[in-house]
Order: sequence, then C-alpha cells, then structure tokens
Amino acid sequence: MLPMFSRTSSGIRNIHLFYNGFYVVIVEGSSDRPFWSKFFPDELNGYKRKLKPVGGRLEVRHYIDELLQSNAKFAVAVDSDYRLLLNCLHTNSRILETKYHSIENLMLCPFVIASVIRILSHDTEYEVLAADSWLSHFDQATHSLMIADLIIEKNNLGKQCVGENCSPFLVKKHEPNFDTAKIDYLIEKLNLPEKEFNEMSKKLEEVNPRFHIRGHFLFSAVLCFISCEVKRIRKKSVSISNDSFYAMLIALCEPRIEGDPMLRAMREQALSVTQKLTNLLSQGV
Repeated sequence: MLPMFSRTSSGIRNIHLFYNGFYVVIVEGSSDRPFWSKFFPDELNGYKRKLKPVGGRLEVRHYIDELLQSNAKFAVAVDSDYRLLLNCLHTNSRILETKYHSIENLMLCPFVIASVIRILSHDTEYEVLAADSWLSHFDQATHSLMIADLIIEKNNLGKQCVGENCSPFLVKKHEPNFDTAKIDYLIEKLNLPEKEFNEMSKKLEEVNPRFHIRGHFLFSAVLCFISCEVKRIRKKSVSISNDSFYAMLIALCEPRIEGDPMLRAMREQALSVTQKLTNLLSQGV
C-alpha cells in the first residue's frame, strides 16, 4: 500500500516514482484489472505494465484532475459512463475510456451470453439469436429508464434511479422479463423535467440501453436471464456467483478483440496511450 501522502496532489503527481521500471495505468477498482490487462501491453519500451486500482470512480477523478493539470506521468483507463452520450469525453491522449457505458456493456454481447449458457446448460447448440432476442426486450423495456438516469446524471439531481440490481423492475423475481409499468411508475415519481425528458428520449431514440445503461445493472439483468435459461434447459437451478460470471466474461472477451472493430480500436488506442506514456517516462523526471 502506498504512503498516505500519495493521495495528495504531490503524491498523485509523482506516483510513477513508486514503480520504477513500470508504466502506471490508473483504473477504478481491482476487478477492472483483468479486463484492461487484455488491452494494455505487458511491456513496452523497457517498461512493464502496472494497473493501479484506486478505489472507484470518485477516487479516479483526483488522478484525472492531476493528469490534466500537471501532465503527471501515468495513464488512466476508465468507464466512460454517460459522458459518451453527453459528448463530454476526455480529450487527453493518456486517458482511455470505454466505447460504451462500462466494461460490462462491452463484454455482454449476444455471442458471449449464448456461450455462457452453452457452457452452463451443456446445450452446445443454444442459439445466439435467443440471447439477442432477450437483449431486444431489454432495450425496449429499459430505454426510458436509461433516459431518466442520464438526465439525473447530467443535471446532478442526486436522485436514485438505476441501481446495480434489476430485480425491482422485473415482472417476477428471478425471471428476466421487465415490467414497464413499474418503470413508468418510478419515472413518474422522480418528477423529472417533462420537456427535457421528451427531448432526450427523441434525440436518443436509436440508442440501445444494452450499450449505454449502467453496466452493473445490465450485468444483473443478463445474469438473471442466463440463470433462467440454464434452469429451463437443465430442469434444475445452477448457482452462478457474480465473481464466476465475471471471470467467464473476461475469458470470453480476449478471443473477440481482434474480430470486434470496437474492441480492436480500444486495444490500438491502449497501445498508443502506452507509447506516449513510456516515451514520456524515458525522458526522465
């Protein structure tokens, strides 16, 4: 663990001094490290990779601020959250942001969902189309929820909308069908500006929540769908922990990178970030 002063402006700015021979990439949490390790090279220009988790989105903000203000010698890899839809992504060449809301949104595509179901259900012919069909239901049912959450974030309203668990919005617990009446009721209770809500809904009409709603919420919904499908196929419940599911997603992500244009572009951008950072480090303190 780094000394306490490392959380000060000076400590953050000089974090690279604690890791001689490494290039440092700041990430939000420790669970993000396996994902980002698939994109940043193990070693470049004589510097080994160090993915440094700092505790979450708010903590990362301090590192981003220091990077922008002092040209500190580290890089940052983070979820873009709603910044992508709000057109306010960071422009610094050493900040890499996900091309969808979160890591989870990048990994949870129909092919990966179907692959997990095949493994857990032992049904090797399970159709990708079935996963895509459910995701279409998810997109249609949760679009207004995504818009409400986006407006709350945009205006710093501090209200609770989309959490980490999809259960409050399901027709029945443990069944992955969303109840639009429950969603409409919540949105009505939020008392958001009607004009802004309607304008945002129209502007983002073609934007799918599977890509842009909060990643943990999507993760919860997909896990519910997978559990339900596996139970239907095997005629019995199969326990899947969050950690096990996440590990499966990471394992299935890497083979997709070269064949997925967006993931490949992120890997290329990560290489560019690393090149710039290691060049900066090689110039000395």
